[in-house]
Amino acid sequence: MKIRLVGTPAEIAAALQALTESRLVDITAVSRTYPAGHDTARTRLYLDVRPAPPTGPAEEEPRP
Repeated sequence: MKIRLVGTPAEIAAALQALTESRLVDITAVSRTYPAGHDTARTRLYLDVRPAPPTGPAEEEPRP
């Protein structure tokens, strides 16, 4: 799956850190940065990710 991040370099760095720390996805590749159209303050970056495997024991369904 691909994710596109668009923002200032600081915003992109914060988003990358949040995604890494969340452990919701495994980031498998990070592209170089590209200009974000005519907005010179923002850039874009692409991530290849896959869902992270479960980390804890599976929750059991409640018994009736």
